[in-house]
Amino acid sequence: GATDDSLREEECRANIFHTIPTRSMLADGLAQYLIWKQWRRWVLIYGSHERDQLFAEALRRAATRFGGEIVGEKLFEDTGTARRTDSGVVQIQRQMPVFTQDLPEHDVLLVADESEVFGTYVPFRTWTPRPVAGTAGLTPSAWHPASEQWGGTQIQNRFAKANGRRMMSKDMAAWTAVRILGEAATRTQGADPRKMADFIRSDDFSIAAFKGQKLTFRKWNQQLRQPIFLGDNRSVVSTSPQEGFLHQVSELDTLGVDEPETKCVLK
Repeated sequence: GATDDSLREEECRANIFHTIPTRSMLADGLAQYLIWKQWRRWVLIYGSHERDQLFAEALRRAATRFGGEIVGEKLFEDTGTARRTDSGVVQIQRQMPVFTQDLPEHDVLLVADESEVFGTYVPFRTWTPRPVAGTAGLTPSAWHPASEQWGGTQIQNRFAKANGRRMMSKDMAAWTAVRILGEAATRTQGADPRKMADFIRSDDFSIAAFKGQKLTFRKWNQQLRQPIFLGDNRSVVSTSPQEGFLHQVSELDTLGVDEPETKCVLK
């Protein structure tokens, strides 16, 4: 479930395969859609915790990579106050417009708040009416509980019946991991870990995971290539990679760290 790019790059390991996308893959998927929409001017609000700042850095990288412009940034410091009380809601309704009042002209407000301190309170409370995206508003994810394409309805219904809740990204990553092991054991006709790992790395391997195309692993850091869903709490808005973002090997490699950029040395 860890999205840290460092686990696939500086701290990569030959005995670990990653089925959930990295922060850079999520940020790139979102950035492609914003560029496709011609919403190129972004303001970034990020939290004070490490996870928030890592996602903020992924958004900055995506802006540079795809031609977006971050015209302003602002830190939202976590002061530890309780905002879920009645008085807290009133304060947020008054404070968020003021907090966003001095932002430069922009098309989209990006939120980096993995710690869930303030992001929930940004949509519909900004000083200037603008779309919100990132960890709030339009959110990139490995899976969306409203996805019905490519056979998604069947796995969604089975999961809900078995677990009594909607299927989320970590659930899909876990399901995909088990599905990969099953495929490797079947194709190698055994359960030898070395043979299974070699097959998963090979050109013969691919896996179907209700995402519209076969998924494979990147050989340089053992990250699973996969589309990124973009949606709100109720529906899927789009899926990246977007039309027009081309790559010489796979369009899925437009999401995240590509082979020429990798810092991973598998050992």
